[in-house]
Amino acid sequence: MRNILIILDNEYKPDPRVKKHIDCLLNDLNFEVHLICTESNQKENDDNHPNLHIYRMMNQRQLFQYYKYHFEKELEFIEDIIRENNILNILANDHLCLEISCKLKRKMNHLKIIYDAHEFISGWPYYQYEKNWFNYFKGAMVHIFFSHKEKSNLKKVNSLMTVSEGLREEYLKLYPSLNTSVIRNIPPSFKENRSSNVDYLKKLGLNQNQKILIHSGNLYYKDFILDFLLNNIAQFKEDWRILFLIKNSDRHRITNHKLYQKVQDKILFHDFVPYNELKNFLSIGTAGLILNYKPEWKSHWHSLPNRIFDYIHAGLPIISTKQPEFEKIVNSYNIGVTFDISKNNNIMKISFQKIIENAFNFKKKLSSAQKEMVWSKEKERLIEIIKNVNHD
Repeated sequence: MRNILIILDNEYKPDPRVKKHIDCLLNDLNFEVHLICTESNQKENDDNHPNLHIYRMMNQRQLFQYYKYHFEKELEFIEDIIRENNILNILANDHLCLEISCKLKRKMNHLKIIYDAHEFISGWPYYQYEKNWFNYFKGAMVHIFFSHKEKSNLKKVNSLMTVSEGLREEYLKLYPSLNTSVIRNIPPSFKENRSSNVDYLKKLGLNQNQKILIHSGNLYYKDFILDFLLNNIAQFKEDWRILFLIKNSDRHRITNHKLYQKVQDKILFHDFVPYNELKNFLSIGTAGLILNYKPEWKSHWHSLPNRIFDYIHAGLPIISTKQPEFEKIVNSYNIGVTFDISKNNNIMKISFQKIIENAFNFKKKLSSAQKEMVWSKEKERLIEIIKNVNHD
């Protein structure tokens, strides 16, 4: 049986994208998988698969300061795992895991690296959120350094996969000869349980006739985007609601906003739900909102986040900003409305009204999109990548 090492920069609770890849490696390719991830209170082998070995051995806070802590003991332990299990391939998730993989490759030259680039680091200037000038400057220096390291490490990568064609093209600008592929974040199939929808609605104090716009995921927004969002919610009809499925820190950003008191009767909050329950939860909605508007951030402008596919498979028409990847999907299948964020302060109300008035047609189109956008098709590319790297 072949062995593969996966390095991940989170706890694997599980991480949905990584979970799909691991299932493919275990069940379709018959690999034994050794997963290195960060510390957690979870038991060692969550998936209870005899060929999955999970090592929770890195401190997450320290990992994001990797160049300060170096992780020398951890690297020695990983080297032992590689030797003991005759591992030939590493699947590195994101840029810090790529750096660890390249460090291992310098000592063990036989290793082949597959890089799963969830974000395009050069196009992810997160420091721009900083309002303190010192933190802004320090963040800019870190971003320049991380971008340089990612670009340099691409030379050691045997195959790269990312989530969209736009991001694939950005990586090819950095390294034109790099073997690159796109594997989109389409969810696996989960069994539907429509009876649970009544429970969700009851818990939220809603009825089945109300129109609900769902916002699922993190608020990666600058202040003016949050202003735009709440100003638009203020224009909603009396019986419309927006449901935020978000973490606590993002919830506080909304409740502390100057406009919150004006719109609080139209806003509902819910914590994230387990991924295998997400489809059923989302299906209580009328439409799903995507508001990832950062044209100057290439990683966001070319992104193709999980939530667009989560909405589609939950049967939700989409209301979205006009990023190229979003428009390509929404317009080619006619499954929603895209809008220009600079147009007017009523644009989300107009878009939601269009969804409501054309609900039957959108639902028909969504059914076609669901049949074409399936994980089994994406998985074929992952299998091809793994096989090609092993035959090089």
